[in-house]
Amino acid sequence: MTTIEVVGSAEAPLHANVLFLHGLGGHQRETWSIKGKDNTFWPFWLHKELSDHSIFSVGYEAGVSRWRGRAMDLPGRANGILNRFIADQRLKRGRIIFIGHSLGGLVIKQFLRIASEEASSRPEVRDFLERIEKVAFIATPHSGADLASWADKLRIFVRPSAATSCLARNDPNLRDLNHWYRNWSRERGIQHLVLYESMPTSIFGMVVKPDNADPGVEGRPSEVNGDHWTICRPPDREHDTYVLVKDFIQRRSNTGSVQPFDSEKLSNAVVEKLMAALDQRGELAAAESAGIERNVVLKLAQKINSSVTSFDQALRELERAVDTVVAAVANEAQQSKSNDQQVDAALVAIAEKSAVGDFDAAAQVATTALDEWLCAQEEKRKSVLPNALQLIEAGLRQDILRRDEMSAAHRILKRMELEHGESRLERFSELRARQDEWYERGVDKGLNFDLLVSVELARFAIDAASSTNEKVDAMNDLGMALLALGHREVNSERLKESIRIYDEALSICPQASYPKGWGTTQMNKGNTLCELGVRRGSVPLLELAVHAYRQSLQEWRRTESPEVWGKIHSNLGSALFELGSFSIGIAQFEEAIDAYAHSQEVRGPEEFPVGWAITQNNLGKALMVLGERRESSQELKEAVQKFEAALAKLSRDSDPVRWAIIEGNRSEALRVWGELEGDPQILSKALVASENALAELQGDRAPLHRAECRVGLADVKRALGELTRDAALLRDAAEICRETESEFIRAEGPRNWSHCQSVGGNATRSLGEIEKDESALAVALKCCSASLEELSRFKYPADWTLAQYNLGRALLALGKEHMNLFLIAEAVSALQAAWDGMGRDFYPLTQKKAEILLMVANEMLGDPNGVTPRGRRALTLGN
Repeated sequence: MTTIEVVGSAEAPLHANVLFLHGLGGHQRETWSIKGKDNTFWPFWLHKELSDHSIFSVGYEAGVSRWRGRAMDLPGRANGILNRFIADQRLKRGRIIFIGHSLGGLVIKQFLRIASEEASSRPEVRDFLERIEKVAFIATPHSGADLASWADKLRIFVRPSAATSCLARNDPNLRDLNHWYRNWSRERGIQHLVLYESMPTSIFGMVVKPDNADPGVEGRPSEVNGDHWTICRPPDREHDTYVLVKDFIQRRSNTGSVQPFDSEKLSNAVVEKLMAALDQRGELAAAESAGIERNVVLKLAQKINSSVTSFDQALRELERAVDTVVAAVANEAQQSKSNDQQVDAALVAIAEKSAVGDFDAAAQVATTALDEWLCAQEEKRKSVLPNALQLIEAGLRQDILRRDEMSAAHRILKRMELEHGESRLERFSELRARQDEWYERGVDKGLNFDLLVSVELARFAIDAASSTNEKVDAMNDLGMALLALGHREVNSERLKESIRIYDEALSICPQASYPKGWGTTQMNKGNTLCELGVRRGSVPLLELAVHAYRQSLQEWRRTESPEVWGKIHSNLGSALFELGSFSIGIAQFEEAIDAYAHSQEVRGPEEFPVGWAITQNNLGKALMVLGERRESSQELKEAVQKFEAALAKLSRDSDPVRWAIIEGNRSEALRVWGELEGDPQILSKALVASENALAELQGDRAPLHRAECRVGLADVKRALGELTRDAALLRDAAEICRETESEFIRAEGPRNWSHCQSVGGNATRSLGEIEKDESALAVALKCCSASLEELSRFKYPADWTLAQYNLGRALLALGKEHMNLFLIAEAVSALQAAWDGMGRDFYPLTQKKAEILLMVANEMLGDPNGVTPRGRRALTLGN
């Protein structure tokens, strides 16, 4: 498995991404640090000193022997790593720099060769390849290493892995790879740094000799004081390795071979699909009748970048662009008769260039014409101001078409300056009003471009503020816009920036000087902390969110601002609920219920129907978790009633996404209740509710909720299939989980990914038991094991406990199939861990099932008292 750990993201505008790849037997942290100590992890030193670079450390299986890992051969491993790079959203922009130690350098060359072969048929690979600027080789055996030869000689003891076996000295495949790489890198103008070891290791001697360390590329290799293992572990910032690598990274390219990267475009297949959709709707024909040729629409489609979250959003962005260019041609060429020949000529030129899709030139005409007009017409400024505004609006439409949010924001600012002159107060108020307009449209219509413009306008408002209070208000606007964007994006950079903005606002705004602004900032900071805490599964972040909400309540009091007071309590309840999900107890859920109750005291169903419905939904979620942990049908029934009350206040037609999310929650409560009661009718209701929810989540505004709803549907089918022994339902459930797994970003949402694995594993295990299918049981065991990879007993105790229970059942099912005592003993360990984790007060029925399974497993081991004939440790069932 390949993992990509972000050591630190660029804090200034991104120049390049630096990726470290370890060598044979290495680790993504231990290879680059001394004895695994965090304060010696030198990629982090680079992050602190190179603010315009994002630093990543790549991990992959590369065991010296098969006893230590399942390392693939070189091409297999390189292909897997390449595909992970291409799929990682964090690597979609910026130049690329690789740092490879030992085998890591060979992996780099191998996946570059694979990428070169695939570039012609895969645009995303071609783009990635074109952005590669530099490669550093640290003790890389370009023609093989003596370590591999030693391992091959000692194979009876160390069982050389596939990765080791391909590294034998003078291996013909490595020579061929190096010959290819020399030619390829020379043609591409790749810059290199080559470092080699100067000292032998105590056991293997010189692992990579100087001649093997030289790949034959431009530049002289540099000898560094250290052996094969210490060369990549500089003890301080003065060591040669650190100094040379840092200088190599920050040295700017003079070759011009790598062009600045403008975010990845949509694939040709998606562009063709977009064009077909417009054609089917008759919008292409309408555009052509308005004078817009098909190739212009094609250019617009190609300008939409890969940040859109779905086909629906891409289509919506394209429709907006087509409407804008039609309006540009119509307005500028026909309706804009301004009695000013200079303006008319510019508008006609803009229309002509728009009609042929030359939007950059059209925007430049608008900019140049405006500058010329201002110089020539300064004395007539007031009388002819509408003409200037026409040019600004014309340029703004071009900015929308070419998706340049910075230019759009500058034009809006220019309009403010023309309209309000030296009136700073009016200009600041208008800036905030315009920012809010773009923000609301971006949120309501799902347009990322409008949110990007709102971000830039908020930055302008911060600069235009003349007092601390104004600056704090504008910083809150910026933080909210960043949160709205970050909610849609797969990475968390916008969320982290939002928190930094709120912290800066609080640092300049003492509570006593601007109480309401301070309280608002605390509330908004709590919202972002909660979003980031849920996404990352971070208890400290959620605790900070709770603290921020409680701070904000110091200034937003019930008697003065009941609506805001109630909203804060609702958000506080949500943060407490999320915190409770990380523990095995119920105290925080009960606190959350109290907070929701306070919110509903001041936000009734008639005055605030939507807010009331949201709080009802949150109450239902809290009751559902309590009912699940206590295995209480009454609490689960109450949860269903809360969800139904919330749905009664929402319109499925006008608010489909929120309605679907609550309907999905109702389905989950029905599923838990139906399983507890063993009632197929309740489970059938859960199935209908889940399908109804999924039907409303086909767009792009809630992609994460759609994926969660699909897993929920799979869980309902799994429960109903187990109860009725319906293999078709179980097969459907397993297939849904397999299809949905890729929709979760494992690093950003580990709990969602783990839950998907658990549901799929349980469905597959039940299917294997019904059909006596050993291969299905093996797949189930793999899924249940994978679900635990992202769960820590201390971080996610409730999730970890249930995952151990699922793992124990999968191990026991497969172990029983062949009376495999090893698997059965492992099942005992997992089931005992689950039993211990449930304690005395929670999951009483599940705990009893675990007891029964433990007794069955121990009987099969010939040890009914919990001890096997081979002297395994005592596995008791407690007092």
